[in-house]
Parts: sequence; C-alpha cells; structure tokens
Amino acid sequence: MFNDEQKAAVQKYIRSGGGFVGIHAAADTEYGWPWYNKMVGAWFASHPKQQVAKLIVKDKEHASTQHLPGVWERKDEWYNYKNINPDVKTLITIDEKSYEGGKNGDFHPMAWYHNFEGGRVFIPV
Repeated sequence: MFNDEQKAAVQKYIRSGGGFVGIHAAADTEYGWPWYNKMVGAWFASHPKQQVAKLIVKDKEHASTQHLPGVWERKDEWYNYKNINPDVKTLITIDEKSYEGGKNGDFHPMAWYHNFEGGRVFIPV
C-alpha cells in the first residue's frame, strides 16, 4: 500500500507524461484509492481455477495485438473485474462461454490501454 507521499509521487509522475504498465496483480491492490482504480482501469474481483479460454482480439491495429489471431486460446488465471473504467480502450476481451467462472458477462476486458491525466497506461493480458 502506498503512503500519502508515494501516492503524490505516482500522481505527479503520471501527470507529467509518465507511463504505467500493470501486470497481473496491478489491479489487486490500493482498494482504498479511487484515483489508482481509475488509472489502472479496473479492480480485481475474483478468479476461477486456471483453465483454457478463448480471448477475442478487439483491436487488430494496436502494436501489441496486430500479430495475434482474432481468437486466441490459452490457459491462464482469468481475472474477473469490478469498477471497470469506461474510458479504457479495450484490446482483448474473453469469451465467458469458453470457460467456467467468468463474472463480467458480455463485456469482460482482459487487455486495455488509455491516456490518463497526461500519462499513458497499458494493461496486457
């Protein structure tokens, strides 16, 4: 958990054009800091057992996804999210019909990015 000084430093960094890449548990922290949730784009809610699922590439033009097939099957620990920021640009969603335990329904982003308060944020699968 960040203290007040560290929170101010992160905000200053982002607001001065800094970038943030959040991997795996980046969405599973700072639950008492709404600014962080909006920056990251969502908070972790839960996850089922590891299993194979189908990912749907929504943006084939982005550098991070242009090499991927339209439907990408892989095994992982699939996060369910809460408080999803509607301003994020979704790169990949997950087909909840392809595995057990999804809780976000038809809109279940798994990778996204957005500009945020002067900085840039990227959340890969």
